[in-house]
Amino acid sequence: MAINILIVLAILNAILGTYMLNWAWKQIKPIRDQDEARDSQFPPFRRTDLKNWSLFKFYLGAITVLPIRFVLGAWVCLVLFIFFKIVCIGHSFENDAPVQGWRKRVIAVAYKVMSTLLLRCGLAIKVDYKYVKYDYSKYLGSDYLKTQKFPNNISTYVSNHVSWSDIIVFLNVKQPAFASKVELKRIPVFGFLCQALGCIFIERGGTKEAKDYVIHQIQERQEAIEKEGLYPPMIVFPEGGTSNGVSILPFKKGAFASFKAVRPVFLRYESAGVSPAYDVMPFLPLYMLQCCSFNFTCTFTELPPFIPNEYLFKTYAQAGKENWEIYADAVRDIMVDVGQVKKDNSSQMDKIKYEILLGYKKERELKKTE
Repeated sequence: MAINILIVLAILNAILGTYMLNWAWKQIKPIRDQDEARDSQFPPFRRTDLKNWSLFKFYLGAITVLPIRFVLGAWVCLVLFIFFKIVCIGHSFENDAPVQGWRKRVIAVAYKVMSTLLLRCGLAIKVDYKYVKYDYSKYLGSDYLKTQKFPNNISTYVSNHVSWSDIIVFLNVKQPAFASKVELKRIPVFGFLCQALGCIFIERGGTKEAKDYVIHQIQERQEAIEKEGLYPPMIVFPEGGTSNGVSILPFKKGAFASFKAVRPVFLRYESAGVSPAYDVMPFLPLYMLQCCSFNFTCTFTELPPFIPNEYLFKTYAQAGKENWEIYADAVRDIMVDVGQVKKDNSSQMDKIKYEILLGYKKERELKKTE
């Protein structure tokens, strides 16, 4: 009897997995139908892994593990939600008050455990951690190690942004807070998971006032972390969005406007099949293809803290450039060197233009960003 039930479940699993893969495959037809004249205009956002795709291998994953892995992701979120609700009984999140004491430690451990489960069983991503003692003397002067002074707590990690999986990887290695859209706070389950972690919710907009307010929010959080350590360190993806990982885009002002110390991180994914890069592929099809695949590796390369000084600003001064830009460019150059990738001056608006050509977004999305 038990064997018969298992056989029926296996058949249902295979049928559901096949249906899910067929749906995902249909959704990414604009990407599969390569057009070099179109795609070559957007080098940091085009797919670089199409030659490695094998529909046969995707089907093998679909009929065996796709539905199970897909459900596992939802299960992890639900378990964390229920657990954190219990842990946070008696704590008020009014005005985004941070979780402290034993609650903070328990939440960090829970994120570590559940992200490990999700990475290994749900996404098959192996994380390799590396610490590189990078020499910053080119940017900070030969005696920078003797003169630099750091706060008790480094407030900010800055990293290149390749995939939605970056968040899971960071939760596994560092358990930092994130700068999230304020809309996420209103989404059931996810909003509370972000609150428990101590995320900062920012109101993004196209006006100068809105952008200035975002910078103000980030600076306030940086100061709170440095002086009091009430919140966990914050991760900022200064490119402002994801790319295909072959280059690093220009950095935005947010993390650098306060001239506080940052800790650079470079993420690199390797896979024989589909890349986890969240470039222009829609989220659900990408997640499903990842769930059909095996043997991903993410190398997490952490560098020493970097804090700007007068040597940097004088040596790299350029007409028309503000000091925050000099700071951001130095960190970007360092990450390019560590990752052995290129610099590309495309913007997230270029990505939206590409998505419009692929049929994934409408013209009005571009107007919202301008």
